[in-house]
Amino acid sequence: MAAQYTFTDLRNINVGCHNVIAVVKFFKKPQKTKGTGYSMFASVSDPSLCGDKFPVIFLCNNIDHLPPIRTPGDIIIMHRLKVSMYRGSLQGCGPGSSGFAFAVFPGLCDSPLTPYPSPTNCSFTDADLFRVFELRGWYNSDSCPLEKELPPDVVMTEPQAPSNQMVPFAERVVPSTRIHSIMKNAFVNIEAQIVAIYSYPPEITRDIILSLWDGQPPPEAASLPPFYTHHDLDRPPHISDSRTDPHLAAITGHSMLPANEDWSVTVFVFDEHAQSAVAKKLKPGDLIRIINVHCTGKLGHVRRKLDVHGGGQKYGRRIELLTEETAPPDLVARLKAGRDARKPITTPSQSPGAADLGVVRCLSSFFAV
Repeated sequence: MAAQYTFTDLRNINVGCHNVIAVVKFFKKPQKTKGTGYSMFASVSDPSLCGDKFPVIFLCNNIDHLPPIRTPGDIIIMHRLKVSMYRGSLQGCGPGSSGFAFAVFPGLCDSPLTPYPSPTNCSFTDADLFRVFELRGWYNSDSCPLEKELPPDVVMTEPQAPSNQMVPFAERVVPSTRIHSIMKNAFVNIEAQIVAIYSYPPEITRDIILSLWDGQPPPEAASLPPFYTHHDLDRPPHISDSRTDPHLAAITGHSMLPANEDWSVTVFVFDEHAQSAVAKKLKPGDLIRIINVHCTGKLGHVRRKLDVHGGGQKYGRRIELLTEETAPPDLVARLKAGRDARKPITTPSQSPGAADLGVVRCLSSFFAV
């Protein structure tokens, strides 16, 4: 029977040797050291840190003996983790000797409580497994304060190509999420078509607001909270500062149907991402991919809000312009199916200049399928 270890909450960590069970917030792939070994960096957290993180460096001469962390959210048990001061802050070190041992468990709630295969798995008890179960539930809950950003190699990988050539979609690996299925506290990639673009006078802000759709929402979206929109802002953008595709607005019900029937979703784009060369060229009707969108809870967590925060280059955060040739085939198919499934609830106004402003005239508050 495995011995029961005493574990330390991360907020109580001090210089010395500790046993820890924690969630992996971020990690880097193993790297070759200047010597003969390998190193791997990770930051871990638990509820006691209230959203903060604790850095850990793993060292080993055999790369196969490093922790088999696969994705943020994995749970790691560490025995005899050495903690010392490094550049004025506490840092954990898991050397490949001195009795350090570990076990890494998948972070998905429906995964079995079985560690990833490793030649150096440590022992654990039923009480330890229950703590792993608790941490998985905490990390995947709406109340978890951790930002769940993915490292670049998980966010997106692509083959090398000359900078003036576009890599075909078939050669790229870009995990993405349906917009209406995004869960709160998640960082995801999305692919969609622009329905409308909202902005403000430059003396107020250079941030922009995108209204997107990616086809008819999946059935499970009906059980999720509606999205926060530009109408919920204290100072929503003026119609004169907007550009809208009237036909797409008519198909999606953008800004005209109740939130649970509007197929469009609002994304708020900040700082350099709103002023990037790609963002300045965007127009309604364009197909785009956004890497590293953050979903948070707003208005007392009764709404979901999608943000493209400033910064985040180390996570690959950016907006990409797609074409029908480079867009995922399933996105193009969903958009076509959505246009076929829903009759427009509006028609473009024929008044002079209305099309330029994206003004649409509502004919009915109902739609036919």
